[in-house]
Amino acid sequence: MATEFRSEFGKTRSKIDANGSEKLRILTLNCWGIPYISKLKRERFDAIGHELKKGSYDIVSLQEVWDKTEYETLRVVVEKVFPYSYYFYGGVIGTGLCIFSRYPILKTFAYPFAVSGYPYAIAHADWFGGKAACFALIDHPKMKVHFFTSHLHAEYDRNNDVYLAHRVVQAYHLAKLIGQITDPEDFVILCGDMNSEPADPCYRIIKELPQLNDSWLERGAKSGCYGNTCDRSDNMFTSKKYDQRQLGGPEDGKRIDYIFYRSLDQRWQCDSACVTMSKVPGAEFPFSDHDGVEASFVFNESTSMKPDISSDERTPLSILSEATTVIKNEQKQVDKNFYKKLIAILILLGFILLPVFLPRDEGSWLDIAGPIGKIVYTLRILLTVFVCGLTWFVVIVRSYERHVYEGVLREINLDLHHGRTSFRLK
Repeated sequence: MATEFRSEFGKTRSKIDANGSEKLRILTLNCWGIPYISKLKRERFDAIGHELKKGSYDIVSLQEVWDKTEYETLRVVVEKVFPYSYYFYGGVIGTGLCIFSRYPILKTFAYPFAVSGYPYAIAHADWFGGKAACFALIDHPKMKVHFFTSHLHAEYDRNNDVYLAHRVVQAYHLAKLIGQITDPEDFVILCGDMNSEPADPCYRIIKELPQLNDSWLERGAKSGCYGNTCDRSDNMFTSKKYDQRQLGGPEDGKRIDYIFYRSLDQRWQCDSACVTMSKVPGAEFPFSDHDGVEASFVFNESTSMKPDISSDERTPLSILSEATTVIKNEQKQVDKNFYKKLIAILILLGFILLPVFLPRDEGSWLDIAGPIGKIVYTLRILLTVFVCGLTWFVVIVRSYERHVYEGVLREINLDLHHGRTSFRLK
């Protein structure tokens, strides 16, 4: 039945390497397409479309394509190379995630993350972006590709990372989603901007729990190149200032964009990985504030073997313990902030209601006819609106957040209790 969905285009354009093996080339790129904020957005998206039209890739995952018209423009530009595409809707302004494929997209699914920033953090805007874990089943001629893409909450301040627990929850649910949707014999790809470096708990959750491989570590790491994709000194959009000794070294930028994969029967093997799409050819600007990551995979039926589902349980156990610690620490901070905000609400309510109990004789400073009375009256109105918003945040948003944390902790405890620390084992 599945073969009925395969297009002749996909079959004829399959890539063959020198040894006669099927090749699959993947690209992921954060396009930095924030309306009215991102610099040179139109020029950069035109350059991205021109680059993709060259046909160097088979499946492409793009993040931060917030403007739907830009997605539609890209779709039209590259449709001869990528006849199949999909934009994942969600949140207030969309997820920003889309995929382009040479091969038919049979199924899609988007799982909105339970926590993803706060609605009052307008400058960060992650809450409005509808962060999600997205899935597409792609009908490659050799075997179906279980393709996942995501964009986790941004870090913003590494020294005071108030969103770490949010990303831990997102990474945990992403790992569980991969385990629930896929089987050991499936070929799995996960790519996107994870906003987490290899030393961070979120990276280890994503990589180790569903037992994925990092294509850069497998085939990309080499002398003089560290795989950094963001905040690089050679990117004109980077605001971070580097010491001269850091330039060109491992601390020049961050590695937060990834292509993970899993092929337990060894039929698909990663044969190359690299950082790509830096500066636009013939232009003075880069494609984005991120560099892209590409990886190629070779299919060889002769290497097929029984899927190896064995694993060292100590690694996932330590990862889940670390995740538990992060979430519990955030729970304590949430409770601490709750009482601080509750005290602030009571003080502000006192200021708002105090004039009700004070005499308001004609000519007194509370008389609305006087200048001070007008100021006090206006201030009370503004504070009333503020207190209503703060109360909504404390009672609704923070209560919701605490319940999400409690739910995830219970899930982790259940996994640890029954020893189900590898989410690909059903």
